[in-house]
Amino acid sequence: MAYEEKEAKKKIIEAAERMLVEGLTSGNLGSVSARISPESFVITPGFDMDHLTPDDIVTLSVNDVPLRGIRIVWCRWDRT
Repeated sequence: MAYEEKEAKKKIIEAAERMLVEGLTSGNLGSVSARISPESFVITPGFDMDHLTPDDIVTLSVNDVPLRGIRIVWCRWDRT
């Protein structure tokens, strides 16, 4: 299911808050993402999830090209 970018960021923040409450993260660190189109997604930048704001969440293309956001995503996945 793809979301509008603004709604996806809201859902990511809600999920990150739930993950912290449920103890599903290593300390306050974690990563949450949501698809917003066939070509792009939004993702937490992989740092402290305690005080995330919509501006902290980065928009990326599926080709690792940053589309919007000021944070650097430091995690990478193997697409093989």
